[in-house]
Amino acid sequence: MKDPSVMRRNLLGRLIQSLPWLVNLKIWLIILYRYLMYPLRFIPVSSKFFGPPKGYYFSVHDMTKAAPEGELGQVVFLSEQETFERKPPISNSPLIINYFNRLRQAKIDESYVALLKSGRYWGVNSACITTADDKIIWLLSPTNYTFKLNFHQAFSRIKLPPVKSYNRVICLVTESIQNNYYHWMIDFVTRLWFLEKAGVDRRDSWYIINHRNLPFQLQTFQAAGISTDRIINPNRYTHIEGETLIAPAQASSFYGQSHSKEALAYVRTLFLKDQSKVLPFRRLFISRDKSSRRIVNEVELFNKLQTFGFEKFFLEDFTVQEQAALFQSAEMVVSFHGAGLTNIIFCDPGTVVLEIMSPDYIHAYFWILCEELKLRYFCYCDEDAYQGVKGFSFQKSVQLNLNVVKCFEYIQSVLQNLG
Repeated sequence: MKDPSVMRRNLLGRLIQSLPWLVNLKIWLIILYRYLMYPLRFIPVSSKFFGPPKGYYFSVHDMTKAAPEGELGQVVFLSEQETFERKPPISNSPLIINYFNRLRQAKIDESYVALLKSGRYWGVNSACITTADDKIIWLLSPTNYTFKLNFHQAFSRIKLPPVKSYNRVICLVTESIQNNYYHWMIDFVTRLWFLEKAGVDRRDSWYIINHRNLPFQLQTFQAAGISTDRIINPNRYTHIEGETLIAPAQASSFYGQSHSKEALAYVRTLFLKDQSKVLPFRRLFISRDKSSRRIVNEVELFNKLQTFGFEKFFLEDFTVQEQAALFQSAEMVVSFHGAGLTNIIFCDPGTVVLEIMSPDYIHAYFWILCEELKLRYFCYCDEDAYQGVKGFSFQKSVQLNLNVVKCFEYIQSVLQNLG
Protein backbone atom coordinates (compact mmCIF):
# COMPACT_ATOMS: atom_id res chain seq x y z
CA MET A 1 0.00 0.00 0.00
CA LYS A 2 1.36 3.41 -0.95
CA ASP A 3 2.25 5.95 1.72
CA PRO A 4 -0.54 8.64 1.66
CA SER A 5 2.04 11.37 2.33
CA VAL A 6 4.04 10.24 -0.73
CA MET A 7 0.87 10.24 -2.83
CA ARG A 8 0.07 13.79 -1.69
CA ARG A 9 3.59 14.97 -2.56
CA ASN A 10 3.38 13.33 -5.99
CA LEU A 11 0.03 15.00 -6.66
CA LEU A 12 1.41 18.38 -5.59
CA GLY A 13 4.46 17.80 -7.79
CA ARG A 14 2.32 17.10 -10.87
CA LEU A 15 0.26 20.24 -10.18
CA ILE A 16 3.39 22.39 -9.91
CA GLN A 17 4.84 20.90 -13.12
CA SER A 18 1.62 21.67 -15.02
CA LEU A 19 1.72 25.30 -13.80
CA PRO A 20 5.42 26.31 -14.04
CA TRP A 21 4.92 29.73 -12.42
CA LEU A 22 4.08 27.92 -9.18
CA VAL A 23 7.67 26.69 -9.00
CA ASN A 24 9.01 30.21 -8.38
CA LEU A 25 6.29 30.86 -5.81
CA LYS A 26 7.13 27.62 -4.03
CA ILE A 27 10.85 28.51 -3.95
CA TRP A 28 10.17 31.93 -2.45
CA LEU A 29 7.83 30.47 0.18
CA ILE A 30 10.48 27.91 1.14
CA ILE A 31 13.16 30.60 1.45
CA LEU A 32 10.80 32.77 3.56
CA TYR A 33 10.05 29.84 5.85
CA ARG A 34 13.76 29.13 6.27
CA TYR A 35 14.40 32.79 7.15
CA LEU A 36 11.78 32.52 9.88
CA MET A 37 13.34 29.30 11.20
CA TYR A 38 16.88 30.74 11.24
CA PRO A 39 17.00 31.45 15.01
CA LEU A 40 16.43 27.74 15.79
CA ARG A 41 20.10 26.92 15.19
CA PHE A 42 21.09 28.96 18.24
CA ILE A 43 19.26 26.64 20.64
CA PRO A 44 22.03 25.28 22.93
CA VAL A 45 21.01 21.64 22.45
CA SER A 46 22.43 19.09 19.99
CA SER A 47 20.26 18.42 16.96
CA LYS A 48 20.56 14.78 17.93
CA PHE A 49 17.88 15.59 20.51
CA PHE A 50 16.19 18.88 19.54
CA GLY A 51 16.43 21.66 16.98
CA PRO A 52 18.53 21.79 13.79
CA PRO A 53 22.32 21.47 13.33
CA LYS A 54 24.28 24.46 14.63
CA GLY A 55 26.09 25.48 11.47
CA TYR A 56 27.98 24.12 8.50
CA TYR A 57 31.35 23.34 6.99
CA PHE A 58 31.27 24.11 3.30
CA SER A 59 33.69 21.30 2.49
CA VAL A 60 35.69 18.56 4.17
CA HIS A 61 38.70 20.87 3.91
CA ASP A 62 36.95 23.37 6.21
CA MET A 63 36.15 20.56 8.64
CA THR A 64 39.74 19.33 8.85
CA LYS A 65 41.05 22.87 9.30
CA ALA A 66 38.57 23.76 12.06
CA ALA A 67 39.02 20.72 14.31
CA PRO A 68 42.16 19.17 15.84
CA GLU A 69 43.57 16.42 13.65
CA GLY A 70 41.39 13.33 13.73
CA GLU A 71 38.88 14.70 16.27
CA LEU A 72 35.95 14.59 13.82
CA GLY A 73 37.41 11.87 11.64
CA GLN A 74 39.70 11.68 8.65
CA VAL A 75 39.46 12.31 4.92
CA VAL A 76 41.18 10.20 2.28
CA PHE A 77 41.81 12.45 -0.74
CA LEU A 78 41.92 10.60 -4.06
CA SER A 79 42.30 13.23 -6.78
CA GLU A 80 42.34 17.00 -7.21
CA GLN A 81 39.92 19.04 -9.29
CA GLU A 82 40.70 18.90 -13.00
CA THR A 83 39.66 21.31 -15.76
CA PHE A 84 39.84 20.83 -19.52
CA GLU A 85 38.08 21.73 -22.76
CA ARG A 86 35.86 19.43 -24.80
CA LYS A 87 35.94 19.23 -28.59
CA PRO A 88 33.18 21.04 -30.53
CA PRO A 89 29.99 18.99 -30.98
CA ILE A 90 28.98 17.64 -34.40
CA SER A 91 25.32 18.14 -35.31
CA ASN A 92 23.00 19.20 -38.10
CA SER A 93 21.38 21.66 -35.68
CA PRO A 94 22.65 25.14 -34.72
CA LEU A 95 20.42 24.84 -31.65
CA ILE A 96 22.35 21.80 -30.41
CA ILE A 97 25.76 23.24 -31.33
CA ASN A 98 25.07 26.51 -29.48
CA TYR A 99 23.73 24.70 -26.41
CA PHE A 100 26.57 22.19 -26.20
CA ASN A 101 29.25 24.81 -26.89
CA ARG A 102 28.33 26.49 -23.60
CA LEU A 103 29.52 23.31 -21.88
CA ARG A 104 32.87 22.95 -23.61
CA GLN A 105 34.72 24.24 -20.54
CA ALA A 106 34.63 21.19 -18.30
CA LYS A 107 35.73 20.16 -14.84
CA ILE A 108 36.00 17.03 -12.74
CA ASP A 109 35.59 17.73 -9.04
CA GLU A 110 38.08 16.45 -6.52
CA SER A 111 37.33 13.01 -5.15
CA TYR A 112 37.68 11.82 -1.58
CA VAL A 113 36.12 9.64 1.09
CA ALA A 114 35.26 11.09 4.51
CA LEU A 115 35.36 8.76 7.53
CA LEU A 116 33.54 10.63 10.28
CA LYS A 117 33.58 9.77 13.97
CA SER A 118 30.01 9.72 15.34
CA GLY A 119 28.75 11.19 12.08
CA ARG A 120 25.02 11.35 11.46
CA TYR A 121 22.76 11.07 8.43
CA TRP A 122 19.24 12.45 8.01
CA GLY A 123 17.02 12.80 4.93
CA VAL A 124 15.58 10.97 1.94
CA ASN A 125 16.81 12.13 -1.49
CA SER A 126 18.82 15.07 -0.19
CA ALA A 127 21.30 13.62 2.24
CA CYS A 128 22.27 15.60 5.31
CA ILE A 129 25.65 14.61 6.76
CA THR A 130 26.31 16.00 10.25
CA THR A 131 29.61 15.92 12.13
CA ALA A 132 30.13 15.12 15.80
CA ASP A 133 30.25 18.88 16.57
CA ASP A 134 26.75 19.26 15.09
CA LYS A 135 27.56 20.92 11.78
CA ILE A 136 26.53 19.74 8.33
CA ILE A 137 29.08 19.27 5.56
CA TRP A 138 27.44 21.23 2.80
CA LEU A 139 29.08 19.56 -0.22
CA LEU A 140 28.07 16.16 1.14
CA SER A 141 24.51 17.32 1.85
CA PRO A 142 22.79 18.25 -1.43
CA THR A 143 19.94 20.63 -0.81
CA ASN A 144 16.83 21.49 -2.81
CA TYR A 145 15.27 24.71 -4.16
CA THR A 146 17.94 27.06 -2.80
CA PHE A 147 21.73 26.94 -2.83
CA LYS A 148 22.11 29.57 -0.09
CA LEU A 149 24.49 28.04 2.41
CA ASN A 150 22.64 29.30 5.48
CA PHE A 151 19.30 27.95 4.29
CA HIS A 152 19.87 24.25 3.89
CA GLN A 153 16.62 22.40 4.61
CA ALA A 154 18.17 20.86 7.76
CA PHE A 155 18.29 24.30 9.43
CA SER A 156 14.49 24.67 9.37
CA ARG A 157 13.82 21.47 11.33
CA ILE A 158 12.37 21.93 14.81
CA LYS A 159 13.19 18.34 15.68
CA LEU A 160 14.85 15.55 13.73
CA PRO A 161 13.50 11.99 13.99
CA PRO A 162 14.82 9.79 16.82
CA VAL A 163 18.36 8.68 16.09
CA LYS A 164 19.30 5.03 15.59
CA SER A 165 22.90 3.95 16.17
CA TYR A 166 25.04 1.61 14.05
CA ASN A 167 28.68 0.62 14.13
CA ARG A 168 29.93 1.24 10.58
CA VAL A 169 27.70 2.96 8.00
CA ILE A 170 28.46 3.87 4.37
CA CYS A 171 26.25 6.69 3.10
CA LEU A 172 25.62 6.51 -0.65
CA VAL A 173 22.45 8.60 -0.87
CA THR A 174 22.47 10.63 -4.08
CA GLU A 175 19.81 12.83 -5.65
CA SER A 176 17.95 11.60 -8.75
CA ILE A 177 19.04 7.95 -8.53
CA GLN A 178 15.85 6.38 -7.19
CA ASN A 179 14.44 5.33 -10.56
CA ASN A 180 16.73 6.78 -13.25
CA TYR A 181 19.19 4.39 -14.90
CA TYR A 182 21.55 7.15 -16.07
CA HIS A 183 21.91 8.83 -12.69
CA TRP A 184 22.14 5.46 -10.98
CA MET A 185 25.11 4.40 -13.09
CA ILE A 186 26.85 7.77 -13.37
CA ASP A 187 26.13 9.39 -10.00
CA PHE A 188 25.86 6.33 -7.75
CA VAL A 189 27.96 3.43 -9.05
CA THR A 190 30.95 5.73 -9.59
CA ARG A 191 30.96 6.44 -5.83
CA LEU A 192 31.61 2.76 -5.19
CA TRP A 193 34.89 3.28 -7.03
CA PHE A 194 35.83 6.04 -4.55
CA LEU A 195 35.41 3.52 -1.73
CA GLU A 196 37.54 0.95 -3.53
CA LYS A 197 40.29 3.40 -4.41
CA ALA A 198 40.40 4.68 -0.82
CA GLY A 199 40.87 1.13 0.42
CA VAL A 200 37.70 1.19 2.55
CA ASP A 201 36.98 -2.19 4.12
CA ARG A 202 33.27 -2.74 3.40
CA ARG A 203 32.91 -5.93 5.42
CA ASP A 204 30.29 -5.75 8.20
CA SER A 205 29.16 -2.34 6.96
CA TRP A 206 25.63 -1.02 6.62
CA TYR A 207 24.72 1.00 3.52
CA ILE A 208 22.29 3.91 3.22
CA ILE A 209 21.07 3.86 -0.39
CA ASN A 210 17.88 5.43 -1.78
CA HIS A 211 16.45 3.00 -4.32
CA ARG A 212 13.21 1.32 -5.42
CA ASN A 213 14.24 -2.31 -5.81
CA LEU A 214 14.31 -1.92 -9.59
CA PRO A 215 15.97 -4.79 -11.50
CA PHE A 216 19.06 -2.79 -12.54
CA GLN A 217 19.52 -1.68 -8.93
CA LEU A 218 19.30 -5.20 -7.53
CA GLN A 219 21.71 -6.39 -10.25
CA THR A 220 24.14 -3.64 -9.20
CA PHE A 221 24.03 -4.74 -5.57
CA GLN A 222 24.80 -8.30 -6.62
CA ALA A 223 27.66 -7.25 -8.91
CA ALA A 224 29.17 -4.99 -6.22
CA GLY A 225 28.84 -7.57 -3.46
CA ILE A 226 26.33 -5.54 -1.42
CA SER A 227 23.86 -7.70 0.49
CA THR A 228 20.32 -6.29 0.37
CA ASP A 229 20.02 -7.32 4.04
CA ARG A 230 22.59 -4.64 4.88
CA ILE A 231 20.90 -1.79 2.98
CA ILE A 232 18.93 0.95 4.71
CA ASN A 233 16.51 2.56 2.26
CA PRO A 234 15.92 5.99 3.85
CA ASN A 235 12.57 7.63 4.44
CA ARG A 236 11.43 10.80 6.18
CA TYR A 237 11.96 9.18 9.60
CA THR A 238 15.53 8.04 8.95
CA HIS A 239 18.10 9.52 11.34
CA ILE A 240 21.22 7.42 11.76
CA GLU A 241 24.42 7.79 13.75
CA GLY A 242 27.43 5.69 12.86
CA GLU A 243 30.34 5.06 15.14
CA THR A 244 32.09 5.55 11.81
CA LEU A 245 30.04 7.21 9.05
CA ILE A 246 31.71 6.83 5.65
CA ALA A 247 30.71 9.29 2.92
CA PRO A 248 32.32 9.40 -0.55
CA ALA A 249 32.28 12.71 -2.41
CA GLN A 250 29.08 13.45 -4.27
CA ALA A 251 29.45 12.62 -7.97
CA SER A 252 26.95 14.92 -9.65
CA SER A 253 26.46 14.82 -13.42
CA PHE A 254 24.36 17.98 -13.53
CA TYR A 255 25.40 21.21 -15.25
CA GLY A 256 27.82 19.60 -17.64
CA GLN A 257 30.00 18.01 -14.98
CA SER A 258 32.44 15.32 -16.04
CA HIS A 259 33.59 12.23 -14.21
CA SER A 260 36.87 10.54 -13.47
CA LYS A 261 37.86 8.14 -16.24
CA GLU A 262 38.84 5.66 -13.52
CA ALA A 263 35.35 5.83 -12.02
CA LEU A 264 33.72 5.23 -15.41
CA ALA A 265 36.10 2.33 -16.06
CA TYR A 266 34.98 0.84 -12.74
CA VAL A 267 31.34 0.87 -13.92
CA ARG A 268 32.47 -0.92 -17.06
CA THR A 269 34.43 -3.62 -15.25
CA LEU A 270 31.64 -4.16 -12.71
CA PHE A 271 29.27 -5.43 -15.40
CA LEU A 272 31.62 -6.57 -18.18
CA LYS A 273 33.03 -9.62 -16.49
CA ASP A 274 34.63 -10.88 -19.71
CA GLN A 275 37.07 -8.14 -20.67
CA SER A 276 38.45 -10.01 -23.69
CA LYS A 277 38.37 -7.95 -26.87
CA VAL A 278 35.12 -8.26 -28.81
CA LEU A 279 35.35 -7.25 -32.46
CA PRO A 280 32.76 -4.46 -32.85
CA PHE A 281 30.49 -5.03 -35.79
CA ARG A 282 26.86 -4.65 -34.73
CA ARG A 283 24.77 -1.61 -35.58
CA LEU A 284 22.27 -1.01 -32.79
CA PHE A 285 19.01 0.91 -32.96
CA ILE A 286 17.71 1.45 -29.42
CA SER A 287 13.92 1.62 -29.38
CA ARG A 288 11.97 3.78 -26.93
CA ASP A 289 8.62 2.67 -28.30
CA LYS A 290 7.64 1.38 -24.84
CA SER A 291 8.49 4.70 -23.15
CA SER A 292 6.56 7.92 -22.63
CA ARG A 293 9.27 9.95 -24.40
CA ARG A 294 9.56 8.44 -27.86
CA ILE A 295 9.59 8.90 -31.64
CA VAL A 296 6.01 8.53 -32.86
CA ASN A 297 7.05 7.26 -36.30
CA GLU A 298 9.97 5.16 -35.10
CA VAL A 299 8.93 2.16 -37.24
CA GLU A 300 9.29 4.20 -40.41
CA LEU A 301 12.82 5.23 -39.48
CA PHE A 302 13.88 1.72 -38.49
CA ASN A 303 12.58 0.25 -41.76
CA LYS A 304 15.10 2.46 -43.56
CA LEU A 305 17.92 1.70 -41.11
CA GLN A 306 17.47 -2.04 -41.61
CA THR A 307 18.90 -1.68 -45.11
CA PHE A 308 22.21 -0.67 -43.47
CA GLY A 309 22.30 -3.63 -41.11
CA PHE A 310 20.78 -2.05 -37.99
CA GLU A 311 19.09 -4.25 -35.39
CA LYS A 312 16.35 -3.00 -33.06
CA PHE A 313 16.62 -3.59 -29.31
CA PHE A 314 14.31 -2.92 -26.37
CA LEU A 315 16.74 -2.57 -23.49
CA GLU A 316 13.98 -3.20 -20.95
CA ASP A 317 14.21 -6.86 -21.96
CA PHE A 318 17.90 -7.21 -20.98
CA THR A 319 19.83 -7.43 -17.72
CA VAL A 320 22.57 -4.86 -17.15
CA GLN A 321 25.21 -7.49 -17.92
CA GLU A 322 23.47 -8.33 -21.21
CA GLN A 323 23.23 -4.65 -22.13
CA ALA A 324 26.93 -4.25 -21.36
CA ALA A 325 27.89 -7.12 -23.67
CA LEU A 326 25.57 -5.81 -26.40
CA PHE A 327 27.05 -2.30 -26.37
CA GLN A 328 30.62 -3.63 -26.23
CA SER A 329 29.94 -5.36 -29.56
CA ALA A 330 28.62 -2.19 -31.22
CA GLU A 331 30.20 -0.47 -34.19
CA MET A 332 27.47 2.19 -34.18
CA VAL A 333 24.55 3.08 -31.88
CA VAL A 334 21.52 5.13 -32.95
CA SER A 335 18.96 6.16 -30.34
CA PHE A 336 16.46 8.81 -29.37
CA HIS A 337 17.62 10.63 -26.22
CA GLY A 338 17.00 8.45 -23.19
CA ALA A 339 18.61 6.68 -20.24
CA GLY A 340 19.35 3.58 -22.33
CA LEU A 341 22.22 5.49 -23.94
CA THR A 342 24.00 5.29 -20.59
CA ASN A 343 25.21 1.92 -21.82
CA ILE A 344 27.68 3.63 -24.16
CA ILE A 345 29.96 3.31 -21.12
CA PHE A 346 30.45 -0.27 -22.31
CA CYS A 347 31.34 0.68 -25.91
CA ASP A 348 34.94 0.41 -27.07
CA PRO A 349 36.76 3.67 -27.97
CA GLY A 350 35.94 4.82 -31.50
CA THR A 351 32.37 3.50 -31.49
CA VAL A 352 29.97 5.86 -33.30
CA VAL A 353 27.07 7.20 -31.23
CA LEU A 354 24.29 9.07 -33.04
CA GLU A 355 21.71 10.60 -30.75
CA ILE A 356 18.35 11.86 -32.02
CA MET A 357 17.24 14.85 -29.96
CA SER A 358 13.93 16.63 -29.62
CA PRO A 359 14.26 20.44 -29.71
CA ASP A 360 11.90 20.47 -26.71
CA TYR A 361 14.18 18.32 -24.55
CA ILE A 362 17.89 19.02 -24.95
CA HIS A 363 20.52 17.49 -22.67
CA ALA A 364 24.26 17.12 -23.25
CA TYR A 365 24.78 14.12 -20.97
CA PHE A 366 25.72 11.65 -23.72
CA TRP A 367 27.89 14.05 -25.69
CA ILE A 368 29.82 14.58 -22.44
CA LEU A 369 30.11 10.82 -21.89
CA CYS A 370 31.35 10.31 -25.45
CA GLU A 371 34.01 12.96 -24.94
CA GLU A 372 35.21 11.23 -21.78
CA LEU A 373 35.15 7.75 -23.33
CA LYS A 374 36.70 8.70 -26.71
CA LEU A 375 33.58 7.75 -28.66
CA ARG A 376 32.55 9.49 -31.90
CA TYR A 377 29.41 11.50 -31.16
CA PHE A 378 26.86 12.91 -33.63
CA CYS A 379 23.52 14.50 -32.89
CA TYR A 380 20.50 14.92 -35.15
CA CYS A 381 17.85 17.43 -34.06
CA ASP A 382 14.74 18.23 -36.09
CA GLU A 383 14.30 21.89 -35.17
CA ASP A 384 11.12 22.11 -37.26
CA ALA A 385 9.49 19.71 -34.79
CA TYR A 386 9.72 22.22 -31.94
CA GLN A 387 6.39 22.31 -30.12
CA GLY A 388 7.21 25.30 -27.93
CA VAL A 389 5.61 23.86 -24.83
CA LYS A 390 7.50 24.52 -21.60
CA GLY A 391 7.47 22.58 -18.39
CA PHE A 392 9.34 19.52 -17.18
CA SER A 393 6.21 17.35 -17.13
CA PHE A 394 5.70 17.88 -20.86
CA GLN A 395 9.36 17.42 -21.72
CA LYS A 396 9.55 14.07 -19.98
CA SER A 397 6.85 12.74 -22.29
CA VAL A 398 7.87 14.32 -25.59
CA GLN A 399 6.19 12.61 -28.55
CA LEU A 400 8.48 13.47 -31.46
CA ASN A 401 7.03 13.27 -34.96
CA LEU A 402 10.33 12.94 -36.77
CA ASN A 403 11.13 14.09 -40.29
CA VAL A 404 12.29 10.60 -41.22
CA VAL A 405 13.68 11.56 -44.64
CA LYS A 406 15.98 14.27 -43.25
CA CYS A 407 17.04 12.16 -40.28
CA PHE A 408 17.86 9.18 -42.49
CA GLU A 409 19.86 11.39 -44.85
CA TYR A 410 21.90 12.64 -41.89
CA ILE A 411 22.54 9.09 -40.66
CA GLN A 412 23.58 8.11 -44.20
CA SER A 413 26.06 10.98 -44.33
CA VAL A 414 27.61 9.81 -41.05
CA LEU A 415 27.87 6.23 -42.31
CA GLN A 416 29.56 7.38 -45.52
CA ASN A 417 32.22 9.29 -43.58
CA LEU A 418 33.06 6.68 -40.95
CA GLY A 419 36.28 5.66 -42.63
